[in-house]
Amino acid sequence: MTGADGIPQWINEADMIYLISLLGYKTSILILYLRLFAVNKTFRYLTWSTIFFVTGYLSANLLTQIFGCSPREKYWLPDTAGHCIDYTKAGLAYGAMNIISDLIIFVLPLPIVWRLGLTRREKAGVSIIFMSGAVYAPLPQIPSPPPLKHSSSPRRTCIVAIIRYAYIVRQNQANAEYFIWRSPSPPSPLPSPLPFPFPPSSYQN
Repeated sequence: MTGADGIPQWINEADMIYLISLLGYKTSILILYLRLFAVNKTFRYLTWSTIFFVTGYLSANLLTQIFGCSPREKYWLPDTAGHCIDYTKAGLAYGAMNIISDLIIFVLPLPIVWRLGLTRREKAGVSIIFMSGAVYAPLPQIPSPPPLKHSSSPRRTCIVAIIRYAYIVRQNQANAEYFIWRSPSPPSPLPSPLPFPFPPSSYQN
């Protein structure tokens, strides 16, 4: 269904799917941090705090998408009787929190990495792997199709989403392969924690 101003109903639903996916993506990174650097109590505290922060603001954003308009169809049918919150202000607020959480996830593991008993070159390599997730930041500068509110076809959005998803998967695969091949442990058919390439003794508390 498409409203009078060209806003298709699926955009609201796609926003909700995106928020759920983003929550899973960010929390999975933070949980990976917990498994890799579990020996540091301060790091665990900061990581759990970040998980609660990310879960809180993304859940609030999701509720905003669901209950921001009363009745809900006023989101894509603005002429419908009812009211909506100021989505512009809400978007700015949630966007700011999203940037803050990205920066926290970006820098969180770096102090521990640089305290590992590794050579400077190895530390730089591991830091680059963790920082590679920030590469997506320049993506908004890539020329994009006209705003979605002027198009009722999801084709262009799907193309951009597929390209971005493929890039994220490729980055995650590269990170996983690095840790797997650096692991001194032989393959085992039994369940085991994620291979960690650095022995606990390499930490400098």
